[in-house]
Amino acid sequence: MEKSETAMGSKRKHWADVVRGICMTAILYDHTDIYYSDTNVLPYELYVPNALTTFFILSGYLMYKRSGFCLKNKIRSIIKGLLLPYLIFTIAMALPKSLAHGLSFNIADMLINVLSGKASWFVAALFIAEMLFSIAIRLTKGRTLALLAVGTTGLIASMFMPYAGNPPFPWQADNALQAMFYLSIGYAYHKHEETIDGCITSPPLAIGLLSVPFVGIKTWEMYYDVSMTEWYINIDCYPMFLIDTVCGAALLILICKRLPRMRLMEWTGIRSLGFYFLCGGVPLTVSMALQRLGFAYNGCYLTVLPVFLIVYILTAILVWALYKYVPFVFGKWRIKS
Repeated sequence: MEKSETAMGSKRKHWADVVRGICMTAILYDHTDIYYSDTNVLPYELYVPNALTTFFILSGYLMYKRSGFCLKNKIRSIIKGLLLPYLIFTIAMALPKSLAHGLSFNIADMLINVLSGKASWFVAALFIAEMLFSIAIRLTKGRTLALLAVGTTGLIASMFMPYAGNPPFPWQADNALQAMFYLSIGYAYHKHEETIDGCITSPPLAIGLLSVPFVGIKTWEMYYDVSMTEWYINIDCYPMFLIDTVCGAALLILICKRLPRMRLMEWTGIRSLGFYFLCGGVPLTVSMALQRLGFAYNGCYLTVLPVFLIVYILTAILVWALYKYVPFVFGKWRIKS
């Protein structure tokens, strides 16, 4: 999850880190909004589905290796980079999470929750999606059309899973199948990146053309209150959802590729997994502390912004400490500056 390549070798693609950083910052902001104002004042559909699906696309992008794909190495990397952190963080945070929400704590229930992949839906879904997609890469020998077909099949299957039972499913199977579609898009884009980018002769024109359907669909969703909820999956109109998320991701990537370096977002993107595991606990703790100090949400949405700044700074400090002093919880011994 932490490495990216260029066509010429192992040099980092800074724009990819920026995109991941923006996505994770958006998710952190959403949690701050919810916990501090006790609702989604800024509508969930406005940006959260885009942040989540764009992150999936970037994960698929990073799965393509020009030097060749080794299933054994990739499986090992996924286990170290996703499963190990999932187990460590969800177990370590189970008791504090229960206390913060005023729930009783039971070790047996906690273990069942963790081992069934229900303790952190996003990471569990990404883990299963990457495992399945890695096997698909091996079986299809990385053929683009075959992998896009696999991803589309996963998406279609995820559409019907809510009718098959009550979520959450073990290891977030419905979200994992949906994520495979976005992994396939990211993988295909990386594989044909030079050709696709070469077709964009006028980036401003491309941004304008993508913005028209994106803004139009967002306006429609807000006006008619169209549900685009990712977890549990509750999507009213899949064609709109797909155009929204794919156009949104393409816009963000297109823009970030042409921006000067944004080191703070790069730093956040490189440590995105750490930010995700703390994106619930820190906003909740800060919101509870501010309420007890007499700074509860008063209906003025502008007050959410300084609260988010506090949340981001505290989260960044904790993430920095974790990566510096206990990097093994993220499946690595050290992380470069």
